[in-house]
Amino acid sequence: VAQWAYPDTGQWDPERNTREFIAAMPHWKQHGLLAVTLNLQGGSPKGYSREQPWYNSAFEADGSLRPDYLARLERILNRADELGMVVILGFFYFGQDERLSDEAAVVRGVDNVVAWLSTGGWQNVLIEINNECNVRYDHPILGPDRVTELIKRARTKQPDGRRFLVGTSYGGGTIPGTNVAQASDFLLLHGNGVNEPARIREMVRQTRALTSAPKPILFNEDDHFDFDRPENNFTTAVAERASWGVFDYRMKGEGFDEGFQSVPVNWSLASSARKRGFFTLLAEITGSLPQGATASTSGGRWWKGNLHTHSFWSDGDDYPEMIAAWYRDHGYQFLALSDHNTTLEGQVWIPTDGQRAGGKSLAKYLQRFGRDWVEQRQRKGTNEVSLKPPAEFRTQLEQPGQFLLIPAEEITGHYLTAPVHVNATNLRNRISLQGGTNVLDVMQRSVNAVLAQRAATGQPMFPHINHPNFGWGITAEDLMRVEGERFFEIYNGHPSVNNEGDTNHASVERMWDIVLTWRLGVLGLPPMFGLAVDDSHSYHTNSVGLSNPGRGWVMVRAPQLTPESLIQALERGDFYASSGVTLNDIRREGATLRIEIASEPGVTYLTRFIGTRRGFDPTNEPVRNAAGEKLRVTNRYDDDVGEILAEQSGPLVAYEMGGDELYVRAVIRSSKPKSNPYRNGETEAAWTQPVIP
Repeated sequence: VAQWAYPDTGQWDPERNTREFIAAMPHWKQHGLLAVTLNLQGGSPKGYSREQPWYNSAFEADGSLRPDYLARLERILNRADELGMVVILGFFYFGQDERLSDEAAVVRGVDNVVAWLSTGGWQNVLIEINNECNVRYDHPILGPDRVTELIKRARTKQPDGRRFLVGTSYGGGTIPGTNVAQASDFLLLHGNGVNEPARIREMVRQTRALTSAPKPILFNEDDHFDFDRPENNFTTAVAERASWGVFDYRMKGEGFDEGFQSVPVNWSLASSARKRGFFTLLAEITGSLPQGATASTSGGRWWKGNLHTHSFWSDGDDYPEMIAAWYRDHGYQFLALSDHNTTLEGQVWIPTDGQRAGGKSLAKYLQRFGRDWVEQRQRKGTNEVSLKPPAEFRTQLEQPGQFLLIPAEEITGHYLTAPVHVNATNLRNRISLQGGTNVLDVMQRSVNAVLAQRAATGQPMFPHINHPNFGWGITAEDLMRVEGERFFEIYNGHPSVNNEGDTNHASVERMWDIVLTWRLGVLGLPPMFGLAVDDSHSYHTNSVGLSNPGRGWVMVRAPQLTPESLIQALERGDFYASSGVTLNDIRREGATLRIEIASEPGVTYLTRFIGTRRGFDPTNEPVRNAAGEKLRVTNRYDDDVGEILAEQSGPLVAYEMGGDELYVRAVIRSSKPKSNPYRNGETEAAWTQPVIP
């Protein structure tokens, strides 16, 4: 069993395998997959193997059935039925059939399975008596000369007046025997070892000629993956009106993310290039996805971006073009330059002699963009350089569908000593400081100014509340009451923003649950979504203690890389925040929230589903100092506000909502240390947006 251990736990877990298989099924169906092949004796967990010394069988030696196998299979059959998918259920597999004591046990096994299937009432099951009947079987009744006895036996079992459709398969490239073709309801072919699509065409035509009446032909196994070729085994089979299925196994030297056949399995359809290739072509053939979408980008594609960035236009330490180039070169698709109280417009000159804009900053700027681009002058004995606005350098960096610059501003205000910063993304005109009579009022005035500009111009834009624990400026009680605001920073990569809180101050994540609970359960306001950002200022040296780029970002699922498309997706919550963990998919199916993690070899993942149930205890108390004086910090709330509803490991997780939750969100934490962390010991994480049952 140890050789099938999951890389993150070091143990094999059949329950996890079943759970993650079921969790992936809707995504497969969404991409056009209509059937899966299972076998009660498993198949080779190594893909190909001459011997099978392991015990993998739903049958006891006498042909009776193991309840644990049937319980797991029942869940899969039920889910397939719900999704409108077929299960091709194989009974026997070479190398395992000898687990049955004799021929009578084999016959008894067939009878028992058919009876169990009939009792379950499933009408979405095709029976494959055995996998590749012409390969080495210990029991002659499973060979090509006599397997028809079992086919006919299974066909005649009609306990409820119905019968199942039955067939069997042959080894790769082999045409069924006439006896099998005539006895079967459908004809199963295998394309393993067939390297030329022309042979697939020939196999279909030869098989079709075996029977006088036409019968369905299905390739339910083929180990060819050249899906980018204009003609391949898949497209050729479909052109010949035959179904086709891939046999994807883990090859030598490959890791957990490769292969659907080899145990343990990452059932994600996007964890490897082969899987993505198959499902993308499948979706194209079946018309299941929008044109241009791929297997990892259903409903739009994921776009990576940072919404909080500083440059020489305020307190950053590099030129805006250099910063934008860094993000583009590091795999980002969009960037908002959000300097303090400015929108990066007009003609601005800054000194370079002994200043941040000189020295290595200027040298790197000249090297990257050249002297013809960099404007310098001497004025009153001082050397200066021009700061270019995005309107000038946009054409140097932007590419349609690849990289987008979004105008932004950090409206940097305060109330007394409390910092109150609000970012405005995709605004048209600079917004001046609004002032206010308290922290909430300062926030509300800034938010109102952004929304007023949006209404006046018709241009999509949105505000978001920055780093609430910076300077301990904003409490959950302030944040929950802001009207018109939908976003705040759940993760900020600046080392001074106190994401985790301390003894007297709630963490930002704790604040999120308090805010969500009160907005949804008490105040009647919409949920607030969580963003991850860099808040980058320092671009020349990476270190804990500096606000570097590349620490926090959002992944937005949108059909196009435009401000309008991105903002629409953000406002409907179709995004996640990340400090390193990548998600292939987040989706809601009725009452189920499913998450598919793009796992990395050797990395473990723990997902916590968090929420507050209706009827929660609203009791909360202020935090007081040693003298008993109330502190201006977030109150302390009952533990059922933002409780852990479920906890799961692995790359495929799901939570079934009971309907009594106000909201459900998920945080995924990995064991992988974060590259260039903002604090020592930081590991990568991701946060999904709250879902309302």
